[in-house]
Amino acid sequence: MSTSFGIGTFVVIEIISSVERGAIYFSISTRHFFPEDSIAKDRKGINNGGIKGTDVLFVATVGSDKYEYKTDIKTSSGLKISPRKSFARYFKAIGAKIGDKFKITRISLREYEITPVIH
Repeated sequence: MSTSFGIGTFVVIEIISSVERGAIYFSISTRHFFPEDSIAKDRKGINNGGIKGTDVLFVATVGSDKYEYKTDIKTSSGLKISPRKSFARYFKAIGAKIGDKFKITRISLREYEITPVIH
């Protein structure tokens, strides 16, 4: 059964791996948060003979600086999906660390806003 994630809905994710790598992960159960065609058909990527998904845009703002990441979504394992691009520049700009949480809000069909969750 598919869950509908409309405009304005969000998920909260936690940094669970190296901040320097800049990877963020979503539970496979949230795959419907993204357009179906944005999910890559395999995890290899186009440069390794894989089939890339259609890009979506992640946007984050720090002061007057805007960080934009155009990327497809890869299946990282049977349990997780992840944007293919690294968010390391953004994480470094805000001083993120493992365990920090972020709210990912769907602001249009193919655009998502990233904001830190303040404790």
